[in-house]
Amino acid sequence: MREILHDQHRRYRFLSTRYAPSRDIPAEHRALRDAALAGDTGTAMSVLRVHIERTAHNVERVLAAGEAALEEASGA
Repeated sequence: MREILHDQHRRYRFLSTRYAPSRDIPAEHRALRDAALAGDTGTAMSVLRVHIERTAHNVERVLAAGEAALEEASGA
């Protein structure tokens, strides 16, 4: 089970960074850490929400681009 989760995490992380060349992920992590250490739950929740949404959006873009490429290759 651990190996499956690890593999899925690696795949998701790879896909999420594929279309994020201008994204400063370490800065996003620092902002989350700083808010959490300051006890600012509102900011921490907001930073985490944006971080997860950006990541999910990037994965969706990669998957959509892959589907479009497959359709183009198959002549659909």
